[in-house]
Amino acid sequence: MGAEFAVNAETDLAQVSPAASMNAAGEFAITWVSDHRLLIDPDNDSEKSIFVQWYDATGTATGDEQLVHTIIKDFEAQEYPDVALDDKGDMIIVWQSILQDGSAWGVFGRQLRADKTPVQPAEFQINQTTAENQRRATVVSDPDGNFTVSWQSDLQDQSATAIVSRQYNADGTPETDEMVVNTWELGPQILPVMAMTPAGDFGVFWNGQGDRRVEGVHGRIFEEGFVPPEPHIHVEPIGDQWLVGEASSLAQSFPAVGVFESTGNYVAAWTSFEQADGDTSGLGVYAQLYAPDGTPLVDPFLVNTGYTTDDQTNPTVAVAADGTFLVAWQSQGEDGDGDGIF
Repeated sequence: MGAEFAVNAETDLAQVSPAASMNAAGEFAITWVSDHRLLIDPDNDSEKSIFVQWYDATGTATGDEQLVHTIIKDFEAQEYPDVALDDKGDMIIVWQSILQDGSAWGVFGRQLRADKTPVQPAEFQINQTTAENQRRATVVSDPDGNFTVSWQSDLQDQSATAIVSRQYNADGTPETDEMVVNTWELGPQILPVMAMTPAGDFGVFWNGQGDRRVEGVHGRIFEEGFVPPEPHIHVEPIGDQWLVGEASSLAQSFPAVGVFESTGNYVAAWTSFEQADGDTSGLGVYAQLYAPDGTPLVDPFLVNTGYTTDDQTNPTVAVAADGTFLVAWQSQGEDGDGDGIF
């Protein structure tokens, strides 16, 4: 493992909100938000812009960082990008853009080939519903480049905010219309994350309230074409439903998910507050493994076993080709000075 390295070539003002994706060959791409590029690029008048940088399997940058979108108007902003890289090295980048869909925030995307040429002449709109806000988009792709995008949408169902997904073919043509993923409509459903198997099946996970006014982590698994295999998955721990056992009176949040490519099994991690059978000092990080249909394979287990003082939160998950997986998180006070990464 090498030393950390700077991704952004330009260092004026803030470079924030990074997202990364790696394919089976070890090639990877990193995308991020760059503030006020007008200071160094007179042609870019956007308040916030999306950039991307490619890397080969050795970690060497291949060329210069590149602006992803074409809209660069005054006071426009593009935020919270995500990226998915296929086995050819082609990628799809998605983000939220203000006022571009004629309403408030909307979800846009653009495909870029491995040689850095764009597939589309300009970014394309992903959300079909434009009323209110559509934002916090996330994307996954299969090895051939077929991809699925999920986002949160205000007032699209009876809840304050719904989780919506849409599937695309590798050439960028829509395979489906957008579809509301959540079936529970009590309270806001927000901050989706996803994982996809090589066959194109995918799981969507998010924060929501379910049929109780307690924040929990929810999920749903789909086969390609939005066919939900049984059982329907709900991570909020109510009755015989999935993920966090007897912790139904407590809050669970910050979901992260990975998929085992050889089996199609999923691993989910989340944060739980003062869970009696684990970390009772505040927030702790838990995880659980699931079969492709969402059936739990093991009981939920505490991840931060070595240090449970104060809060451990914001987990992220990565799964290796050999089936091992990594959970990383931020921990309060463990490194002796504020929050550290473990």
